[in-house]
Amino acid sequence: SYRLFGPQDKGYYGKKLLNGTWTGMVGELIHGIADMGTPMSASADNYQDIDFSEPLFIEGFAAAYKRPVPEPDFAGFVKPMSPYSWLLIFMSSLIILIVTGVIFRIY
Repeated sequence: SYRLFGPQDKGYYGKKLLNGTWTGMVGELIHGIADMGTPMSASADNYQDIDFSEPLFIEGFAAAYKRPVPEPDFAGFVKPMSPYSWLLIFMSSLIILIVTGVIFRIY
C-alpha cells in the first residue's frame, strides 16, 4: 500500500541549506520519510544527493488553436477612424473646394 502526502515545508521542493541539509520534498526523500517525489527538474545540487528516474518523454505544453481565416473587408480603410473624424475630413474637403472655386472665379 502507499500513502500520498505533500511536503511539510509549505509545498516547496526543497533547497540546500548552508550546512548541507535539505528542506522540503528533497529533504524528505533523503531522510527516508518519502520513497518517491513528484516530478521536478534536476539541478546540479539535488542531482548529487537524490536519484532521478529516466525521463519517459520530454514535452513542452502549449495551447493550440486554429488560426482564424481573415475575411475580405472592402471598407477596412475607413475603420481606423471614427465616423465623426470622416465627417470632419469630408466637411473640410468641401469647404476647401468651395473656397478654391470662389477664389478662381474672382481672378
